Amino acid sequence: MFLITIWLQGIYLPLHGFSYTETPFWAGIYMLPMLVGTVVMAPIGGSLTDKYGARIIATVGMVIIAISLYLLTLLPPYNFNLVEFESILFLNGVGNGLFASPNTASIMNALPPRDRGGAGNGMRQTLSNVGSTISMAMFFTIAMSVFSQYVPIRIHNIALSYGLPTGIADALASIPASSLLFATFLGMDPPASVLPNSTVNNLPASVVRLLDSNTFLPSVLGPPFMMGLRFSLYISIVFVAIGAVLSYMRGGGRYVYEESIREGAYAS
Repeated sequence: MFLITIWLQGIYLPLHGFSYTETPFWAGIYMLPMLVGTVVMAPIGGSLTDKYGARIIATVGMVIIAISLYLLTLLPPYNFNLVEFESILFLNGVGNGLFASPNTASIMNALPPRDRGGAGNGMRQTLSNVGSTISMAMFFTIAMSVFSQYVPIRIHNIALSYGLPTGIADALASIPASSLLFATFLGMDPPASVLPNSTVNNLPASVVRLLDSNTFLPSVLGPPFMMGLRFSLYISIVFVAIGAVLSYMRGGGRYVYEESIREGAYAS
């Protein structure tokens, strides 16, 4: 969801009247429904797992995550409906909550009690952190590779369409696309922060106002970023679908290690 945060900060929020210095705070506020969905469903998923086992509940959680990711790909890059967006984030949180608790419970229940707090949970958390880091790096690289191919040409053409001099259009097009995007992510006014001061100081006031407006940069970044984001989301959906299949292939029913050992001892 790191890319969703950048989407909010660099494109949606500036277009809706938020200054770049305010976007980091408000992007966090707009992401809260996903947290609420997880907080609400995680205890419910854990309770259902204790009664019915982890397989079906965890698999349903993964399917819900895949559906929410697909719904995100259908949104336009600019003026998407906020209620729809927040509902999709909440749905994603519901899926995460339904998957995380059953999956963790099934791992812990499969271990002897003496190994749960140390080696078992340590390995589970390590693999989770490694997977999160790899996925963030991979999907961000994919999105930025697509994004960086189209931004220079687009920013040059849009600058000329706004009547900016060719030299200014060339200077804007020479700025690395990643610099523009990260400047928005850090809450900085991108054109003023990435152009050399000597260039900014020599620009007419009307040009500076245009570059500093809340519409110029989002109109440049929106479509290319959405192309990269959608490509990343499609790949994410494939991985989530594989995870759902693997989750369904786990043992059915409720399994607890010590109970299984006792039942085996009684049977013998």
